[in-house]
Amino acid sequence: MGGLLMLSHCTSDKVPNELSFSYSAFWVQAHGLPMNYFTLQNWSTIGALLGVFLHVDCQNSCRRFLRLRVVVDVRKPILTGFWLKRCGLPNVWVDFKYEKLGVFCYKCGRIGKNFRSCNFQLEMVSLVPGCALIHGIIMTLLPVIRQD
Repeated sequence: MGGLLMLSHCTSDKVPNELSFSYSAFWVQAHGLPMNYFTLQNWSTIGALLGVFLHVDCQNSCRRFLRLRVVVDVRKPILTGFWLKRCGLPNVWVDFKYEKLGVFCYKCGRIGKNFRSCNFQLEMVSLVPGCALIHGIIMTLLPVIRQD
């Protein structure tokens, strides 16, 4: 229940062990971003923090949160957010919330594992400066329903 189905493009010239099942696309919401940071350059920078930025959902972004489509390396812990430094203002925390995330470990932040079977040590040192690896159920969301 709540698993992640990973598919890989296969061509006739590849053998099965050459296929990669390490990356998956997700919708990620960034909450707490100030309105003046809603620019294409910032969207791609935030997307690059998460993985490979694909595009932004302009219909559902620019309201309460930014909604990005990114390709994430599922072998690494997922990021929970980052501190945004602002000139002359206090830093602000921007939360990442993942849509349809499925099973992930609240201890190590890796997708496809659960807390009881986790063999990883809790990682308090971030892989990306200014980003956090503290995980919990608050990071998962139902998908955004479009109102077309």
